[in-house]
Amino acid sequence: MGTSKKPRLVRYDASNVDRYLFFNPTSASMVVTDTTGATLIESHIKGEAGEHPFIELMKSRGLFQTPDETDYGIVPSRLIIELTSACNLRCKTCYMAAAAALKDELSTDEIKHLMSEAARAGTESVALMGGEPFLRKDLFELVKFALARFTEVQVSTNGTILDEDFLRAFSGCNLTLQVSLDGADASSNDAIRGKGSFEKASRLLDQAKAAGLRTAISGVLNSLNYNLVGKMCDFAYEKHAQMVIFHKVHIVGRAEQFPEILPSKEELMHGMGVLLNKFHEYEISGKMIVDFPHNRCFRGDGILDACYPGCHFGRAFAFVTSNGNLVCCSHLRDGEFIYGNIRNSSLLEIWQTSEQLNSIRQLKVDDIPSCSQCQFKYMCRASCRADAFAHSGSLFGDPPDCEALKGYYSYVLDHFTRNTEPTLVRSGPCSS
Repeated sequence: MGTSKKPRLVRYDASNVDRYLFFNPTSASMVVTDTTGATLIESHIKGEAGEHPFIELMKSRGLFQTPDETDYGIVPSRLIIELTSACNLRCKTCYMAAAAALKDELSTDEIKHLMSEAARAGTESVALMGGEPFLRKDLFELVKFALARFTEVQVSTNGTILDEDFLRAFSGCNLTLQVSLDGADASSNDAIRGKGSFEKASRLLDQAKAAGLRTAISGVLNSLNYNLVGKMCDFAYEKHAQMVIFHKVHIVGRAEQFPEILPSKEELMHGMGVLLNKFHEYEISGKMIVDFPHNRCFRGDGILDACYPGCHFGRAFAFVTSNGNLVCCSHLRDGEFIYGNIRNSSLLEIWQTSEQLNSIRQLKVDDIPSCSQCQFKYMCRASCRADAFAHSGSLFGDPPDCEALKGYYSYVLDHFTRNTEPTLVRSGPCSS
């Protein structure tokens, strides 16, 4: 870990009680202390405190851990490829309104060349998605090719096109099938994804497990399922999934036709709180990963400095559309967010030399006016910039979930501050 950077600490002061919480999103280290302890921590950050047993204790707990300084502008750690825009479902939450294949989608050889280049450069994982990847007749060939070159291979599917030969062929391989679901049962899921989709996806999960494949479930948190996300996590665990991951719906793509599915402030806060509880129930105990972008700080997201906004796209993850465009992410994919096409330039040439992409990488939380003075900026990391762009027309604008996130983090940190035994500064050795 780097030593030149200062830790990105969040401080929360509880009202009417001598308790102060310090939280490091890089390490997920959280410490509650009193006025004396808070003064020592602040002095240490400013470089004004000398050696002190209390500070040494804080160091041992990871409170001052600094972020990974890996330069992902050289090689992306993960390559994500949209194999096709074709899809057999018409999900209300689909960010790309997937339906028919594009006329100029990448060929088998072009996708193989792309994967070969990334693997040779040092990219360790690849995700193959759509649309619906199983609509491509060469999926078997592409997965086999990827497995020979990457440490991690993932195929994202809606789970409705069952290919038993595919499952048997890759039995026991280092392959993860990520299946999309948006409800805890047929009624709730099919209202969003289409009749019969839940039953088919559930069957695929069972057969993938029987074939020895790893599985994951992905869902989109929205106004129709915010109160079901806990049951969806339970369902994922019952199906032996290694991970369940949620993202909040963005009103883009097909979702523009259904603006009512955007969760309210109260609905979003409720859903995030349930997912944090499930994170503690399943992930902390080592049973299953429970992932939601705005809860990642509680895991310790040391891969990137919390001063940078959003997720890993454009910094650690490279996203290529089905017609070969290298774009910022799945949602920022048009106009100024197209950085080049792999038919015209190599992946690494675009990744390393694009001025527009480098500009995105340099964007910091403090560059966003409404975020710069926010006490939770290193937890939410300016939320999703694609969501902000869709909502305000600017990468520097406010996302629609800003007030919900402030309320959520304030509630969570206040709960921890008031219910955690404080670590106090003693005249002798420190204790808690």
